[in-house]
Amino acid sequence: MFVNINGIDVLTNPSMIDEVLSAGTEQLEKGEKRKAYQKIPSVKEYLIISQDAPHITQYRRQGRRWVRQDFGDLNGLLDLTSINSQVPISEIYEGITFN
Repeated sequence: MFVNINGIDVLTNPSMIDEVLSAGTEQLEKGEKRKAYQKIPSVKEYLIISQDAPHITQYRRQGRRWVRQDFGDLNGLLDLTSINSQVPISEIYEGITFN
């Protein structure tokens, strides 16, 4: 089921939300959408994934605050506590060639 928060349709009760950036949506994802998603009580993690470079920004809920961590190394490991999983960053970008 979807609800509208600040003019943005969102799925109810998600534990993690992933967004892939594009040049036209970068500011929206990093600003308004992030703030709206972080208001959803069930959301524990929010990922912003760049498509132009190997870069992922992870926001993780810790109590009442959100902690940001940035990943830019394809050899890194992304710890997704909200779904009790770990994903190699190289797998997220598998098949993509960067300039």
